[in-house]
Amino acid sequence: MPYLHGQQLFGFVDGSVLPPSSYLPDVGGVSLPNPAFTRWFQQDQVILSLLVSSLSEGVLTQVVGLSTSREVWLALQRMFSAHSQARITRIRFQLSTLKKGDSTITDYFQKAKILFDTLAAIGKPLEDCEIVSYLLAGLDTTYDPLITSITRVDPMTLDDVFGHLQTYEAHLEQQTSAVDVAVASANLATNKDVPHSNNRHNGHRGRFSNNNFQRSHGRGRSRGTPTNNQHPSRIQCQVCGKPGHWAISYWRRFDHSFQNSQSLPTAFMATAPATNDTAWYVDSGATHHLTNDFQNLNLHAKPYHGPDQIHVGDGTGLNVDHIGSSKLPLSNNSFLLNKLLHVPSVTKNLISVSQFTTDNGVFIEFHGDHFCIKDEATRNILLQGKAEAGLYPFPSTISRLPQALLSNRAPLTTWHSRLGHPSMKIVRHIISRFSLPITSNKIDSVCAACQQGKSHQLLFVPSETVSKGPLDLIFSDI
Repeated sequence: MPYLHGQQLFGFVDGSVLPPSSYLPDVGGVSLPNPAFTRWFQQDQVILSLLVSSLSEGVLTQVVGLSTSREVWLALQRMFSAHSQARITRIRFQLSTLKKGDSTITDYFQKAKILFDTLAAIGKPLEDCEIVSYLLAGLDTTYDPLITSITRVDPMTLDDVFGHLQTYEAHLEQQTSAVDVAVASANLATNKDVPHSNNRHNGHRGRFSNNNFQRSHGRGRSRGTPTNNQHPSRIQCQVCGKPGHWAISYWRRFDHSFQNSQSLPTAFMATAPATNDTAWYVDSGATHHLTNDFQNLNLHAKPYHGPDQIHVGDGTGLNVDHIGSSKLPLSNNSFLLNKLLHVPSVTKNLISVSQFTTDNGVFIEFHGDHFCIKDEATRNILLQGKAEAGLYPFPSTISRLPQALLSNRAPLTTWHSRLGHPSMKIVRHIISRFSLPITSNKIDSVCAACQQGKSHQLLFVPSETVSKGPLDLIFSDI
């Protein structure tokens, strides 16, 4: 079509250029060929060959026997008019059901643009306002604030809408990449008395009111879920205390008036202070690792000054003091604990199963009397531990890293000495830059080492000593 329009030949196929008569009017009883018809026929056959050469083999069979370009054009128009209408309906339906999902804004726009361009190619282009409506309808609820602001102002161009959506997407990614302490949840024990109705699930642990976590059961040897190959006689209900069934299948597990005779001692154990308990307990309900000892953050730690808290089942909020990471060294292996939260009011150190398995490339098998940690690739056992009173603690063979690697709080003058006696301006910059633990920011004494080190800059005192020979007097300023 562009070629025909450019050469001013499109009139041959749309019927605006009609063929002249084949012969000139009869003069003296003799019919002469019309030169105008000859020229028209030559040009029409060139256009006909151009059209035929551009057709596929399946379509070509539908135009066999047609002698002019106009006849071929009409045949093609009749053939594709019904298909075009059905295709338009199908493309519009695809646009109405197109969703962004997990794809990026750029990929989402690319999918939609293919459909928009297809409509334009078959002669049914959409207005910009229609395109924007289709695009906004396919976004999820996280984009609702931006959609509201876009629809409240004057109509935007497609480029402006695309730019706003890309900016908002980058803002969402920046928010998600930060450590989300607000949704951190764990089954933990507190120093307060927790009602038995919130403690019956595991006895020794409280329950979080966080609705973002859903406990999983019966998935076999998956990450952090119990295996299903246990004999029923070896399992024990955590609600009624009787063997032979799980707590999830107990018919009175939602009856808040029910109290097991064995639950009170266990609840007392949960509320009793456990300041000397340095063991780490595996917790399938925790989204972050938790510890009450700052020294457990032996790889990295930074203070947390945000307003978010860890909330337990009774609504109590527990403050988070630090966020960091740690390494648990064993005789043959060591494990990383990323996203480790320092919560001083927690009475037990908890290991999040989901976080632990993700960071270390392992999976955990829980059995009635023990658990084991296996390498995800080789299936080799890396660690085994015994169940104790319904809990799964890491073996006591875990030892802390040397104390020299741990950072304790110290005054500004001590950090000045540790860092090699730089100027106080540099010391304060390093403390702020790396969030070093400090007890006092005041200078309470003069550094004697710095004074002695600068003494070489002082003038020599007057001396009446006279040298009478070589090397008779040697002065050393060290």
